[in-house]
Amino acid sequence: MHRPQLAALLTAMRAEADYREVLCLVLTRERLATNTTHRLLLEQRVLAAGGRTVTTFDESDQPTLSAILEGEGP
Repeated sequence: MHRPQLAALLTAMRAEADYREVLCLVLTRERLATNTTHRLLLEQRVLAAGGRTVTTFDESDQPTLSAILEGEGP
């Protein structure tokens, strides 16, 4: 989980989240992590920073993470 560039991105997202929508844009969700559990943990970190993860294929983490946080996850 040591990702210095992601940590820098999350810091920048936190600083801007009060002023605008912030996104972590990736080609595919697997670019964050190929392991589903690891990827969901990284997406939760993005969500905690006030942002959301979106792919270039218009996939969003928002419904999945909302369900997980409410205990209705996959």
